[in-house]
Amino acid sequence: MHDGDAALSRKRRHSSALRGFIRGVFQFGGEALIDGVLLLDKPSGKSTSFCARLLGKACKCKAGHAGTLDPFATGLVTVLLGSATKLSPFLTNFDKTYTGEVRLGVKTSTGDCEGEVIEECADLPSEAEIREIVGSLLGRVELMVPAFSAVKKDGKRLYKYARDGHSVELPRRTVEIATLDIDDVHLPRFRFTATVSKGTYIRALAEKIGEMAGCGAHLTELRRVRVGNFRIETALPMHIAMELAESGKLCGKVLSPADALPFPEVELSRDTAREIALGRFPKLDVDNLADGDIFYVSYSTKLIAILRKQHNNGTAFEFIRVFVRPDEIEN
Repeated sequence: MHDGDAALSRKRRHSSALRGFIRGVFQFGGEALIDGVLLLDKPSGKSTSFCARLLGKACKCKAGHAGTLDPFATGLVTVLLGSATKLSPFLTNFDKTYTGEVRLGVKTSTGDCEGEVIEECADLPSEAEIREIVGSLLGRVELMVPAFSAVKKDGKRLYKYARDGHSVELPRRTVEIATLDIDDVHLPRFRFTATVSKGTYIRALAEKIGEMAGCGAHLTELRRVRVGNFRIETALPMHIAMELAESGKLCGKVLSPADALPFPEVELSRDTAREIALGRFPKLDVDNLADGDIFYVSYSTKLIAILRKQHNNGTAFEFIRVFVRPDEIEN
């Protein structure tokens, strides 16, 4: 049987629901271990790392995440469990959508409601002026990175300088504001929805609006509702995720490593999968992909490797990352 025939046969045997379940759980010595991506609705007051560690402990597996969300904020974070922690570099480049609230006339040390008030102004802009300012911030915008952030300067994170009371020149970052809509205005507050590129601090955006308005501002609420194709509607609240994890029932809610990736899939035969795992260059059917396209290869629902199509020295692809050893590919 040719690779293409085998792949088609396997695909017909698996329903999407069963496939999603099997991909999220692999068997090692008779014990089910979770390997996959959990879409979590993070509660306010907890850091992303804290939530990931708690879930990892409950699941008895390694845990990480693909992008942080401020502790005071709520909403969607991608928690990586088991072998899926290796996917972090491939799940961090998505644009994101947020909803939130800005308070005009008050500037804080952190740019959000958790900081100390450092400046107040009673001379507020009108609703029309705020709408004009917000409308001018679409496209490429340069924002100052907040002092309380994990961005490094000279090898040290900015929040450590801030906590030590050391003043440093804050770096600036150019980001893309795809959409920025005002949903409701009750001065001195207004609510918004924003879609932004990777690396955008919404706190910095709120402060930018306050600076342009001449009155200062800070973020009072923030909720992340989308990361790439992942949406908050499919995320689990933290307390439910913990209940399922502690009872051993979380596996049915976890995306497999392969299903979480935003790249095209090429299914392999067992022999071809083993060749890939050995670092060899078998012939793959990737004619439908353009040079430079990233794709992943799988066998029997298991993620084998992430590759890039590139004709070089007689080969049709190059390796980005291999996830399995040859002896881990079942017969």
